[in-house]
Amino acid sequence: MKHILATILMSMSLCLGNVMAQEQTDQTKSLTVSVSMADNILYVTGAPIGSEIVIMNMLGERVYQGSTKNEKESFDLNLRNGFYIVKVGNVLKRIIIK
Repeated sequence: MKHILATILMSMSLCLGNVMAQEQTDQTKSLTVSVSMADNILYVTGAPIGSEIVIMNMLGERVYQGSTKNEKESFDLNLRNGFYIVKVGNVLKRIIIK
């Protein structure tokens, strides 16, 4: 798992730009989960209620953990500038905070 995370983090560091909205299909539930970031607020839509949300920094440390209570959620994160990995259920996304 650490090797996979390290590979993902290395790929993120090579990719510059702001991730505003990306979509990925959760194969286990056939839902489209959308994760976007604006002004340090994380927006999650399409995730099943009760889905775990974990945000990790580039060192693999958890900086946020929570769960969804609705199909459309927003989370005020107050994170420093940098690269982060967001895991919502089985879906992984990378975000950049500028």
